[in-house]
Amino acid sequence: ELLENDGTVGLSQYVGIKISGAQSKKDNKQKSFGIYARSKYGKGSLDYAVFPELPFKSYETLMIRNSGQDARLSRIRNHLQISLAKETTPGTDMQAHRQSIVFVNGEFFGVYDIMEKINEHFLAQHHNLDPDKITLLTGNGALVTGSMEVKKEYDDLIEYVKTHDLSVKANYDYVASRIDIDNYIDWCTLQIYTGNTDLGNIKFWKPDSPGGKWKWIFFDLDWGFYFADQNAEYRGEYYRDNFSRFLDPRGNGVGRMFSNKLVLGLLKNEEFRQKFIKRFYYHTTVTFETDRVLQRIDELQANIAPYMQRDKETVKARFGQST
Repeated sequence: ELLENDGTVGLSQYVGIKISGAQSKKDNKQKSFGIYARSKYGKGSLDYAVFPELPFKSYETLMIRNSGQDARLSRIRNHLQISLAKETTPGTDMQAHRQSIVFVNGEFFGVYDIMEKINEHFLAQHHNLDPDKITLLTGNGALVTGSMEVKKEYDDLIEYVKTHDLSVKANYDYVASRIDIDNYIDWCTLQIYTGNTDLGNIKFWKPDSPGGKWKWIFFDLDWGFYFADQNAEYRGEYYRDNFSRFLDPRGNGVGRMFSNKLVLGLLKNEEFRQKFIKRFYYHTTVTFETDRVLQRIDELQANIAPYMQRDKETVKARFGQST
Protein backbone atom coordinates (compact mmCIF):
# COMPACT_ATOMS: atom_id res chain seq x y z
CA GLU A 1 0.00 0.00 0.00
CA LEU A 2 1.05 3.55 -0.72
CA LEU A 3 -0.70 6.18 1.38
CA GLU A 4 -0.48 9.88 0.64
CA ASN A 5 -0.02 12.42 3.44
CA ASP A 6 -3.75 13.16 3.52
CA GLY A 7 -4.62 9.46 3.89
CA THR A 8 -5.52 8.89 0.24
CA VAL A 9 -4.77 5.31 -0.84
CA GLY A 10 -2.66 5.53 -3.98
CA LEU A 11 -1.86 1.82 -4.29
CA SER A 12 -3.15 -1.30 -2.57
CA GLN A 13 -2.28 -4.62 -4.18
CA TYR A 14 -0.24 -7.82 -3.86
CA VAL A 15 3.37 -7.45 -5.05
CA GLY A 16 6.71 -9.19 -4.87
CA ILE A 17 9.39 -7.82 -2.55
CA LYS A 18 13.13 -8.43 -2.89
CA ILE A 19 15.99 -7.12 -0.74
CA SER A 20 18.32 -5.04 -2.90
CA GLY A 21 21.56 -3.09 -2.78
CA ALA A 22 25.27 -3.84 -3.07
CA GLN A 23 27.59 -2.82 -0.23
CA SER A 24 24.73 -1.19 1.68
CA LYS A 25 22.93 -4.55 1.73
CA LYS A 26 25.90 -5.95 3.67
CA ASP A 27 26.48 -2.93 5.91
CA ASN A 28 22.95 -1.88 6.87
CA LYS A 29 20.56 -3.99 8.91
CA GLN A 30 17.73 -1.72 7.73
CA LYS A 31 17.51 -3.08 4.17
CA SER A 32 16.46 -1.52 0.88
CA PHE A 33 14.07 -3.51 -1.24
CA GLY A 34 12.43 -3.62 -4.64
CA ILE A 35 8.70 -3.77 -5.28
CA TYR A 36 7.65 -5.88 -8.28
CA ALA A 37 4.22 -6.01 -9.86
CA ARG A 38 3.57 -9.40 -11.50
CA SER A 39 0.46 -10.95 -12.99
CA LYS A 40 0.99 -14.02 -10.80
CA TYR A 41 0.46 -11.78 -7.76
CA GLY A 42 -2.79 -10.48 -9.24
CA LYS A 43 -1.74 -7.45 -11.29
CA GLY A 44 1.21 -6.84 -13.60
CA SER A 45 1.59 -3.12 -13.01
CA LEU A 46 1.50 -0.42 -10.34
CA ASP A 47 -1.07 1.95 -11.78
CA TYR A 48 -0.61 5.22 -9.95
CA ALA A 49 1.20 8.54 -10.49
CA VAL A 50 3.74 7.77 -7.76
CA PHE A 51 5.88 10.77 -8.74
CA PRO A 52 3.61 13.75 -9.40
CA GLU A 53 6.29 15.65 -11.33
CA LEU A 54 6.44 12.88 -13.96
CA PRO A 55 3.80 12.18 -16.64
CA PHE A 56 3.74 8.42 -15.94
CA LYS A 57 0.83 6.64 -14.28
CA SER A 58 2.05 3.06 -14.35
CA TYR A 59 5.19 1.23 -13.21
CA GLU A 60 6.43 -2.34 -13.18
CA THR A 61 8.90 -1.85 -10.35
CA LEU A 62 9.75 0.65 -7.60
CA MET A 63 12.63 0.95 -5.17
CA ILE A 64 12.23 1.53 -1.43
CA ARG A 65 15.75 2.69 -0.57
CA ASN A 66 17.48 3.07 2.80
CA SER A 67 19.90 5.82 1.60
CA GLY A 68 22.73 3.36 1.06
CA GLN A 69 26.05 4.48 2.56
CA ASP A 70 24.27 7.62 3.75
CA ALA A 71 21.77 5.64 5.85
CA ARG A 72 23.55 6.39 9.11
CA LEU A 73 24.41 9.96 8.19
CA SER A 74 22.15 12.57 6.55
CA ARG A 75 19.55 10.39 4.74
CA ILE A 76 19.23 13.14 2.10
CA ARG A 77 22.60 13.26 0.33
CA ASN A 78 21.62 11.31 -2.81
CA HIS A 79 18.20 12.94 -3.07
CA LEU A 80 19.77 16.39 -2.63
CA GLN A 81 22.22 16.08 -5.50
CA ILE A 82 19.89 14.25 -7.88
CA SER A 83 16.98 16.65 -7.34
CA LEU A 84 19.16 19.69 -8.02
CA ALA A 85 20.77 18.15 -11.11
CA LYS A 86 17.43 16.97 -12.55
CA GLU A 87 16.17 20.54 -12.69
CA THR A 88 19.11 21.85 -14.73
CA THR A 89 20.19 18.80 -16.73
CA PRO A 90 17.19 17.43 -18.67
CA GLY A 91 19.40 15.47 -21.09
CA THR A 92 20.66 13.09 -18.39
CA ASP A 93 18.54 10.27 -16.95
CA MET A 94 18.04 10.37 -13.17
CA GLN A 95 15.62 8.60 -10.83
CA ALA A 96 12.67 10.39 -9.30
CA HIS A 97 12.62 10.34 -5.47
CA ARG A 98 9.97 10.69 -2.78
CA GLN A 99 10.77 10.78 0.90
CA SER A 100 8.60 8.43 2.92
CA ILE A 101 8.16 6.43 6.09
CA VAL A 102 7.70 2.69 5.79
CA PHE A 103 5.66 0.22 7.81
CA VAL A 104 6.14 -3.55 7.48
CA ASN A 105 3.32 -5.74 8.81
CA GLY A 106 1.92 -2.64 10.47
CA GLU A 107 5.13 -1.84 12.37
CA PHE A 108 7.17 1.32 11.82
CA PHE A 109 10.28 0.36 9.83
CA GLY A 110 11.95 3.71 9.23
CA VAL A 111 12.59 6.63 6.90
CA TYR A 112 13.10 5.61 3.26
CA ASP A 113 13.10 7.02 -0.27
CA ILE A 114 10.62 5.75 -2.85
CA MET A 115 12.44 5.74 -6.18
CA GLU A 116 12.25 4.64 -9.78
CA LYS A 117 14.34 1.55 -10.52
CA ILE A 118 16.99 1.85 -13.22
CA ASN A 119 16.42 -0.90 -15.77
CA GLU A 120 15.28 -1.30 -19.36
CA HIS A 121 11.68 -0.45 -18.38
CA PHE A 122 12.78 2.82 -16.77
CA LEU A 123 14.64 3.79 -19.96
CA ALA A 124 11.84 2.64 -22.26
CA GLN A 125 9.28 4.65 -20.30
CA HIS A 126 11.34 7.83 -20.26
CA HIS A 127 12.31 7.63 -23.95
CA ASN A 128 9.28 5.93 -25.50
CA LEU A 129 11.28 2.89 -26.58
CA ASP A 130 10.80 -0.87 -26.72
CA PRO A 131 12.38 -2.30 -23.51
CA ASP A 132 13.52 -5.35 -25.49
CA LYS A 133 15.61 -3.12 -27.76
CA ILE A 134 17.78 -1.41 -25.16
CA THR A 135 21.31 -2.36 -24.12
CA LEU A 136 22.31 -1.31 -20.59
CA LEU A 137 25.90 -1.62 -19.39
CA THR A 138 27.53 -1.03 -16.03
CA GLY A 139 31.02 -0.37 -14.62
CA ASN A 140 33.69 -0.97 -17.23
CA GLY A 141 31.14 -2.24 -19.73
CA ALA A 142 29.55 -5.32 -18.16
CA LEU A 143 26.24 -6.25 -19.74
CA VAL A 144 23.16 -5.73 -17.54
CA THR A 145 20.55 -6.33 -20.22
CA GLY A 146 20.36 -6.23 -23.98
CA SER A 147 22.57 -7.26 -26.86
CA MET A 148 26.10 -8.71 -26.65
CA GLU A 149 26.63 -7.39 -30.16
CA VAL A 150 25.85 -3.84 -29.01
CA LYS A 151 28.08 -4.31 -25.96
CA LYS A 152 30.90 -5.26 -28.35
CA GLU A 153 30.30 -1.99 -30.20
CA TYR A 154 31.09 -0.16 -26.96
CA ASP A 155 34.19 -2.27 -26.31
CA ASP A 156 35.38 -1.51 -29.85
CA LEU A 157 34.74 2.19 -29.30
CA ILE A 158 36.93 2.25 -26.18
CA GLU A 159 39.67 0.42 -28.08
CA TYR A 160 39.39 3.08 -30.80
CA VAL A 161 39.83 5.83 -28.19
CA LYS A 162 42.92 4.10 -26.84
CA THR A 163 44.52 3.80 -30.27
CA HIS A 164 43.56 7.10 -31.93
CA ASP A 165 44.42 10.73 -31.20
CA LEU A 166 41.13 12.51 -30.58
CA SER A 167 42.72 15.93 -31.04
CA VAL A 168 42.37 15.03 -34.74
CA LYS A 169 38.94 16.23 -35.84
CA ALA A 170 38.04 13.15 -37.88
CA ASN A 171 38.83 10.86 -34.95
CA TYR A 172 36.87 13.02 -32.52
CA ASP A 173 33.91 13.22 -34.90
CA TYR A 174 33.84 9.42 -35.12
CA VAL A 175 33.60 9.08 -31.32
CA ALA A 176 31.04 11.91 -31.15
CA SER A 177 28.88 10.00 -33.63
CA ARG A 178 28.76 7.08 -31.18
CA ILE A 179 28.12 8.83 -27.84
CA ASP A 180 25.91 11.70 -26.72
CA ILE A 181 28.70 14.23 -26.10
CA ASP A 182 26.57 16.72 -24.16
CA ASN A 183 25.18 13.98 -21.93
CA TYR A 184 28.64 12.58 -21.25
CA ILE A 185 30.03 16.00 -20.38
CA ASP A 186 27.18 16.56 -17.94
CA TRP A 187 27.76 13.17 -16.33
CA CYS A 188 31.50 13.78 -15.93
CA THR A 189 31.23 17.35 -14.65
CA LEU A 190 28.48 16.46 -12.17
CA GLN A 191 30.56 13.58 -10.84
CA ILE A 192 33.59 15.84 -10.43
CA TYR A 193 31.78 18.74 -8.79
CA THR A 194 29.95 16.53 -6.28
CA GLY A 195 33.22 14.77 -5.48
CA ASN A 196 31.60 11.37 -5.81
CA THR A 197 34.19 8.75 -4.83
CA ASP A 198 31.94 5.72 -5.35
CA LEU A 199 32.49 5.74 -9.10
CA GLY A 200 31.64 2.10 -9.56
CA ASN A 201 28.06 3.36 -9.88
CA ILE A 202 28.34 3.68 -13.64
CA LYS A 203 25.39 2.83 -15.88
CA PHE A 204 25.09 3.76 -19.52
CA TRP A 205 22.84 2.63 -22.30
CA LYS A 206 22.00 2.76 -25.97
CA PRO A 207 18.87 2.00 -28.00
CA ASP A 208 19.43 -0.96 -30.32
CA SER A 209 18.67 1.07 -33.42
CA PRO A 210 20.69 2.71 -36.22
CA GLY A 211 22.10 6.05 -35.13
CA GLY A 212 21.52 5.40 -31.43
CA LYS A 213 24.15 6.90 -29.12
CA TRP A 214 25.49 5.90 -25.71
CA LYS A 215 24.10 7.95 -22.82
CA TRP A 216 25.10 7.93 -19.14
CA ILE A 217 22.82 7.83 -16.06
CA PHE A 218 23.52 9.97 -12.96
CA PHE A 219 22.66 7.93 -9.84
CA ASP A 220 23.72 6.76 -6.36
CA LEU A 221 25.44 9.84 -4.94
CA ASP A 222 25.74 8.59 -1.35
CA TRP A 223 29.47 9.38 -1.52
CA GLY A 224 28.98 12.71 -3.24
CA PHE A 225 29.24 15.88 -1.11
CA TYR A 226 30.95 13.51 1.30
CA PHE A 227 34.32 12.87 2.93
CA ALA A 228 34.80 9.13 3.27
CA ASP A 229 36.97 9.94 6.28
CA GLN A 230 34.57 11.67 8.66
CA ASN A 231 37.50 12.97 10.75
CA ALA A 232 38.94 14.91 7.81
CA GLU A 233 37.32 18.19 8.88
CA TYR A 234 39.00 17.99 12.28
CA ARG A 235 42.37 17.79 10.55
CA GLY A 236 41.57 20.83 8.43
CA GLU A 237 41.19 18.82 5.20
CA TYR A 238 38.40 20.84 3.63
CA TYR A 239 39.89 20.67 0.14
CA ARG A 240 40.03 17.63 -2.11
CA ASP A 241 41.27 17.66 -5.70
CA ASN A 242 38.32 16.00 -7.39
CA PHE A 243 39.72 16.69 -10.86
CA SER A 244 42.86 14.67 -10.17
CA ARG A 245 40.85 11.83 -8.66
CA PHE A 246 38.44 11.62 -11.58
CA LEU A 247 41.09 12.10 -14.29
CA ASP A 248 43.81 9.90 -12.80
CA PRO A 249 45.37 8.05 -15.80
CA ARG A 250 45.47 4.88 -13.70
CA GLY A 251 41.66 4.90 -13.39
CA ASN A 252 39.15 6.29 -10.90
CA GLY A 253 36.81 5.12 -8.18
CA VAL A 254 37.63 2.77 -5.33
CA GLY A 255 40.97 1.09 -6.04
CA ARG A 256 41.12 2.98 -9.37
CA MET A 257 39.21 0.02 -10.79
CA PHE A 258 37.20 1.97 -13.34
CA SER A 259 38.49 3.07 -16.71
CA ASN A 260 38.43 6.75 -17.62
CA LYS A 261 40.13 6.31 -21.00
CA LEU A 262 37.11 7.79 -22.76
CA VAL A 263 37.13 11.16 -20.98
CA LEU A 264 40.94 11.38 -21.05
CA GLY A 265 40.93 10.77 -24.78
CA LEU A 266 38.16 13.29 -25.42
CA LEU A 267 39.89 15.98 -23.36
CA LYS A 268 42.71 16.00 -25.91
CA ASN A 269 40.25 17.64 -28.28
CA GLU A 270 39.95 21.42 -27.91
CA GLU A 271 36.28 21.56 -28.92
CA PHE A 272 35.44 19.03 -26.23
CA ARG A 273 37.63 20.81 -23.65
CA GLN A 274 35.84 24.11 -24.17
CA LYS A 275 32.41 22.48 -23.88
CA PHE A 276 33.59 20.69 -20.74
CA ILE A 277 34.84 23.89 -19.09
CA LYS A 278 31.68 25.85 -19.91
CA ARG A 279 29.41 23.12 -18.62
CA PHE A 280 31.40 22.69 -15.42
CA TYR A 281 31.08 26.43 -14.80
CA TYR A 282 27.33 26.16 -15.40
CA HIS A 283 26.92 23.45 -12.77
CA THR A 284 29.08 25.44 -10.34
CA THR A 285 27.05 28.63 -10.71
CA VAL A 286 23.55 27.27 -11.43
CA THR A 287 22.99 23.60 -10.50
CA PHE A 288 24.91 23.81 -7.23
CA GLU A 289 24.69 27.53 -6.55
CA THR A 290 25.20 27.92 -2.79
CA ASP A 291 21.85 29.39 -1.75
CA ARG A 292 20.01 26.88 -3.93
CA VAL A 293 21.83 23.96 -2.30
CA LEU A 294 21.26 25.27 1.22
CA GLN A 295 17.56 25.81 0.56
CA ARG A 296 17.15 22.26 -0.74
CA ILE A 297 19.03 20.84 2.26
CA ASP A 298 16.63 22.66 4.57
CA GLU A 299 13.59 21.40 2.64
CA LEU A 300 14.67 17.76 2.63
CA GLN A 301 15.79 17.86 6.25
CA ALA A 302 12.49 19.40 7.37
CA ASN A 303 10.50 16.65 5.62
CA ILE A 304 12.07 13.83 7.64
CA ALA A 305 12.96 15.63 10.88
CA PRO A 306 9.68 14.66 12.68
CA TYR A 307 10.41 10.97 12.11
CA MET A 308 14.17 10.67 12.66
CA GLN A 309 14.11 10.09 16.41
CA ARG A 310 11.60 7.30 15.97
CA ASP A 311 13.73 5.92 13.12
CA LYS A 312 16.86 5.90 15.29
CA GLU A 313 15.08 4.22 18.17
CA THR A 314 13.50 1.62 15.88
CA VAL A 315 16.73 0.73 14.10
CA LYS A 316 18.57 0.36 17.39
CA ALA A 317 15.82 -1.69 19.04
CA ARG A 318 15.06 -3.88 16.01
CA PHE A 319 18.53 -4.35 14.57
CA GLY A 320 20.96 -3.29 17.31
CA GLN A 321 22.50 -0.76 14.92
CA SER A 322 22.90 2.95 15.64
CA THR A 323 22.10 5.73 13.17
